[in-house]
Amino acid sequence: MKTFLVCALEPSANLHLKEVLKAYKKDFGEFEIHG
Repeated sequence: MKTFLVCALEPSANLHLKEVLKAYKKDFGEFEIHG
């Protein structure tokens, strides 16, 4: 199952995931800092 997920990740999907994480950090960064 894990191997299938890794093989399914394409460069474009990986880039999209990074953008999502970047947006998440932008929106919730302060919340995480203040705990």
